[in-house]
Amino acid sequence: MRFELRSSQRGAVLIVALMFLVILTMLGMTAMTGTTMELRMANNTRDFGVAFQAAEAALRDARNDIIGQAFPGGAARKPPMHLSYFGVGGTDNTCNSTSGREGLCRPKPYVAMADAVLPAAPDVDMKALPSVRYGTYTGASEFKGVTRQPRYIIELFGLPAHEETIGGTISASGAPHWVFYRITARGYGGNPNTEVTLQEMFIHDPS
Repeated sequence: MRFELRSSQRGAVLIVALMFLVILTMLGMTAMTGTTMELRMANNTRDFGVAFQAAEAALRDARNDIIGQAFPGGAARKPPMHLSYFGVGGTDNTCNSTSGREGLCRPKPYVAMADAVLPAAPDVDMKALPSVRYGTYTGASEFKGVTRQPRYIIELFGLPAHEETIGGTISASGAPHWVFYRITARGYGGNPNTEVTLQEMFIHDPS
């Protein structure tokens, strides 16, 4: 007498194996997606750092521009900056773009109001004139690893204690003794969409 046992589990191993394969594939894809995201975040952080350094370099370049200090082989603005160079025809909220006076701006009119310290910076194209390209007046070497060179503008403000208005207009008493400048600089990263804008106040005695 022969007995035949028919298993009801036929094909169960294949189904379980396929389920494990799907689970492993999903885990692999999740891990790959996470790694890709972390890589993008790391690249973005690095690119932001490059743009930040470029903006800081532009601030330093603007300070050297103001004091007329150039690297060997560079050519500082000649003659040194004069009040008449700032803005167009002495008009507030304008920036000069003529040769030798690029990026020298007069601030917006000052409106005395609560919490108002300084007027907002002029609306200026920071990828072309009237802003100044890094190294133009100092001979600084080209900034590496960026899609475009950093740029800056310089606004002139007068100290009221020396009979000058917030906009830098001088009274009949003569030329300014103490002035301060607001520098706005913008740096770019290796990605053209990465931009960093920095501002600082710089006091300089031109006498």
